[in-house]
Amino acid sequence: MRKWLLVGSMCAALSITGCSGGDDSGSAAGGGQETAAGAGQGETAGSGQEPAAGNDKVSITGKWLGPKEGAGNETFEFRDDGTLTLSSEGTTCDGTVEPKGPERTYGFEVDCGEGPFPGTAVVSPDGKIITLTDPEGEKSDYERVSG
Repeated sequence: MRKWLLVGSMCAALSITGCSGGDDSGSAAGGGQETAAGAGQGETAGSGQEPAAGNDKVSITGKWLGPKEGAGNETFEFRDDGTLTLSSEGTTCDGTVEPKGPERTYGFEVDCGEGPFPGTAVVSPDGKIITLTDPEGEKSDYERVSG
């Protein structure tokens, strides 16, 4: 559960030491990811525009607060264009997300300037909870707060 918080803490510590890494924050998120984020949702896709995905209860698009069994001070925001932001205790990190595997399953990477940290996200059938799994298999549940 604390993996995502640790990622944010490591990023904050690295940014204080002067490590660079801001060059890639916006360049890798464009391209063909917009349609990929809307595809594979299990419901009618349409044009992949934000309103359609926001109304899809099993879409990952939206803001999620958690972890439920922890401090609850992290916010993941997954966007319709395949980008994401993790905010934790004053630190903000960017990343990407794309559909992966079974319905409601997504792969994502969070980058705080020192390279991507991967994870898997599964949206509950009712669209209210997302379960994030880190590379070591540790799971954390987050609640949807918008989207």
